[in-house]
Amino acid sequence: MDFGVATLLQTSAPALLGGVGVLVAALIVARTIDRRRRGRIAALARSFELNFNPDDDRDIPHRYRRLTLMREGHARRAWNVIGGSARRGALQCFCFRYDVGFGANRGVRTWIVAVLECDRTWGRVACQRPSHGTTDNGPTDAGGRTPSDNATVRSQHTVGDWTITRPPTHRALSLPPDLLGWLEREEQDKEEICLELCDRLVALQVPMEDSLAQMRWLIPKLQEVVQRLEAHGQHDARQDAAQCRADVTNAATMPNAPTTGDTDARA
Repeated sequence: MDFGVATLLQTSAPALLGGVGVLVAALIVARTIDRRRRGRIAALARSFELNFNPDDDRDIPHRYRRLTLMREGHARRAWNVIGGSARRGALQCFCFRYDVGFGANRGVRTWIVAVLECDRTWGRVACQRPSHGTTDNGPTDAGGRTPSDNATVRSQHTVGDWTITRPPTHRALSLPPDLLGWLEREEQDKEEICLELCDRLVALQVPMEDSLAQMRWLIPKLQEVVQRLEAHGQHDARQDAAQCRADVTNAATMPNAPTTGDTDARA
């Protein structure tokens, strides 16, 4: 028996050592690729005059918990964080993942997210393309995402391939009429994209494919989205002010209607 065990060990040892060697080599290659990718993302952050942190030291899922995506699934984690001060607010762009299900049914969702925290409040609205159907809580995707709000009833309509969802308890937000069409043209081959406005936050989210290329696309596009929102808001404010001045002018020039007492006296 001892002779058989020794023979087995002698014959299997090279295969075992070979397998361990292949595993170690694969781990080294994976670590090298990851280090190079992080180096390229750090260079991208410098090109935007932003900071890079390979780890999340600010608990991003909690910081942006009002966004729908940050509340999905469990074991949420952010990494490869680009952040800093941008012209229109505090900007963060990062990789994000969460788990859905448990055991044999466990799955992982990975996203690239860009968030701009602005000085003004936008209200609450989510624009998702393409639509993946609806549940009682609004549109969802394969990960079970729904627009951000605690209410179970939401106002929802479609614009082309987009599903627009907003809580009815919040003030209606007027989006620029060409914003979604422009974003759809700009996204090119991106099959899915979500634009969410939540109070002071504006976020663009896409499923992760090529993190470096997607971050390079998302950061300037998010800032342009906010620029278009600001321009549209100023346009609406000017229209409201003009309408208010017109109402005041009309009221001042309108002849006074006779009261009941005056009518009786003339009679």
